[in-house]
Amino acid sequence: MRILFLLVFLAGCGGAPRGDAVPDLALPVREPVHDFAIVPGERIGPIYLGMPLSQLLDVLGDPAESYGWGMEGYPGMKHVYGGTQHLRALQIVVHSRDQRVRAIMVTDPGYQTARGVRVGASGARAMVAGRPANIRPTPYGENYCYREGLDVGLNQSGGITFIKVFHPADYPLTFCSP
Repeated sequence: MRILFLLVFLAGCGGAPRGDAVPDLALPVREPVHDFAIVPGERIGPIYLGMPLSQLLDVLGDPAESYGWGMEGYPGMKHVYGGTQHLRALQIVVHSRDQRVRAIMVTDPGYQTARGVRVGASGARAMVAGRPANIRPTPYGENYCYREGLDVGLNQSGGITFIKVFHPADYPLTFCSP
């Protein structure tokens, strides 16, 4: 009986991971690049995935707004910057457990990929990034999600409204789930 209890207990311990059981990115701290480039799976402007919160604050200063963020399986804080010439509209998700940047989203057309994908361009431009691994309908239009760590939001007219960068290891955990 004790062996049966022990086996049942041990089997229960190996269940599905909890929402806060997201693996750490274990990316090295590095110097930010001060430009307006979107690099899928890596960075937007000077903010890169895995950047510690302390470095984010050193680079961008205090956010205009911060609030708890529990969507997309990454409990933590969303920090919002935006509007000025030097600080384009950025939304940055910092994971609560490791206090590192987990996702970066931009809504400003000043940032773009090497292939010209930027907010305000047509959805046809998003296809230059390649064939999306997943296309999800939303109440606002569609999201094109790429395994390389890029999520592009389109409005109902087919214009790009946001671009999000996430680590490719996170696909399809939640950022690109159907």
